[in-house]
Amino acid sequence: MIKGSWRNDYTRICKTDGTEGIDTVTCSLWFSTAVSSMTHDKSVTLMYSDQGGTMDCSNIPTYSGAPNPAYLMLVR
Repeated sequence: MIKGSWRNDYTRICKTDGTEGIDTVTCSLWFSTAVSSMTHDKSVTLMYSDQGGTMDCSNIPTYSGAPNPAYLMLVR
């Protein structure tokens, strides 16, 4: 879970058990990147694939209802 700057709520990124469509290695790397961003006071960027054309930052589902992002990257 992260608390993104685009709204004041939590969003699940992935589950490390691999049950949500993201493999365990990728999810673990994303977790490590998120922890590193907090340790070094850096930001992360997430990209979501909006296949239906109706999703934007303000209406991505929260907590476990969130879709998996296409990627998570550290911003310098």
